[in-house]
Amino acid sequence: MRSLFRRFVKAKQMCGEDVSNIRYESLVKSISHQLPKIQAEHGREVEFQVVIREGRAVLRAKPR
Repeated sequence: MRSLFRRFVKAKQMCGEDVSNIRYESLVKSISHQLPKIQAEHGREVEFQVVIREGRAVLRAKPR
Protein backbone atom coordinates (compact mmCIF):
# COMPACT_ATOMS: atom_id res chain seq x y z
CA MET A 1 0.00 0.00 0.00
CA ARG A 2 2.85 2.39 0.77
CA SER A 3 4.37 1.71 -2.64
CA LEU A 4 1.04 2.55 -4.30
CA PHE A 5 0.85 5.74 -2.26
CA ARG A 6 4.37 6.80 -3.28
CA ARG A 7 3.66 6.13 -6.96
CA PHE A 8 0.36 8.03 -6.72
CA VAL A 9 1.99 11.09 -5.14
CA LYS A 10 4.86 11.03 -7.63
CA ALA A 11 2.44 10.82 -10.58
CA LYS A 12 0.40 13.73 -9.22
CA GLN A 13 3.57 15.80 -8.86
CA MET A 14 4.59 14.96 -12.42
CA CYS A 15 1.17 16.20 -13.60
CA GLY A 16 1.63 19.43 -11.67
CA GLU A 17 -1.09 18.64 -9.14
CA ASP A 18 -1.02 19.81 -5.54
CA VAL A 19 -0.04 16.96 -3.20
CA SER A 20 0.00 18.89 0.08
CA ASN A 21 -3.40 17.52 1.16
CA ILE A 22 -2.82 13.85 0.24
CA ARG A 23 -2.43 11.62 3.29
CA TYR A 24 -1.50 7.94 3.38
CA GLU A 25 -4.22 7.20 5.94
CA SER A 26 -6.87 8.78 3.71
CA LEU A 27 -5.81 6.65 0.75
CA VAL A 28 -5.92 3.47 2.84
CA LYS A 29 -9.37 4.37 4.20
CA SER A 30 -10.73 5.15 0.74
CA ILE A 31 -9.42 1.94 -0.82
CA SER A 32 -10.59 -0.16 2.14
CA HIS A 33 -14.06 1.32 1.76
CA GLN A 34 -14.25 0.74 -2.01
CA LEU A 35 -12.50 -2.62 -2.24
CA PRO A 36 -15.40 -4.94 -1.22
CA LYS A 37 -17.72 -3.36 -3.79
CA ILE A 38 -15.12 -3.56 -6.57
CA GLN A 39 -14.29 -7.18 -5.75
CA ALA A 40 -18.00 -8.08 -5.76
CA GLU A 41 -18.43 -6.49 -9.19
CA HIS A 42 -15.52 -8.38 -10.70
CA GLY A 43 -15.89 -11.57 -8.66
CA ARG A 44 -12.16 -11.79 -8.01
CA GLU A 45 -9.13 -10.03 -6.60
CA VAL A 46 -8.23 -6.60 -7.91
CA GLU A 47 -5.06 -4.58 -7.84
CA PHE A 48 -4.80 -0.83 -7.97
CA GLN A 49 -2.67 0.98 -10.53
CA VAL A 50 -1.73 4.61 -10.92
CA VAL A 51 -2.72 5.93 -14.35
CA ILE A 52 -2.72 9.34 -16.00
CA ARG A 53 -6.15 10.23 -17.33
CA GLU A 54 -6.80 13.58 -19.00
CA GLY A 55 -3.65 15.04 -17.47
CA ARG A 56 -4.46 13.91 -13.92
CA ALA A 57 -3.15 11.02 -11.84
CA VAL A 58 -5.86 8.62 -10.70
CA LEU A 59 -6.07 5.16 -9.20
CA ARG A 60 -7.60 2.40 -11.28
CA ALA A 61 -8.73 -1.00 -10.06
CA LYS A 62 -7.66 -3.83 -12.35
CA PRO A 63 -8.99 -7.39 -11.94
CA ARG A 64 -6.30 -10.02 -11.52
